[in-house]
Amino acid sequence: MINALDKKINALAARHGWHISPRTGDGLHWYEIAPMDRPDRDAILRTLARCKGLTVETWEPYSPTAWACVIRVYDAAELAEWRRVDAQKTDLANYFCQIIHDGGTQEQAKAAQLRRAHELDAMQAYSKLYA
Repeated sequence: MINALDKKINALAARHGWHISPRTGDGLHWYEIAPMDRPDRDAILRTLARCKGLTVETWEPYSPTAWACVIRVYDAAELAEWRRVDAQKTDLANYFCQIIHDGGTQEQAKAAQLRRAHELDAMQAYSKLYA
């Protein structure tokens, strides 16, 4: 299924001659662009900055011998939803650990975690924890 991000990035890549790689992980979809040099990176970032609805991250690992860069492009709404659910998963996992730390059993902790998920309207995050 091609979504708006796919159409937008593929059109930009074709127009500007970028080498793109689609990536998927942990329920999230993004594209990676590997510029050849710093001016190429700057031109790509300027172009992406004009696009609405995208979140752009630049990864530049340090290397004493060579320059490297990867630009990740996400759909802004999809990334915001993924971060929201991920934060809820973290909160629910921490809540489970706190119940165990306070002397509860695993069954008590899981039941308390389920109640907490209902309170926070975080059933999607709860189901992902136990998927």
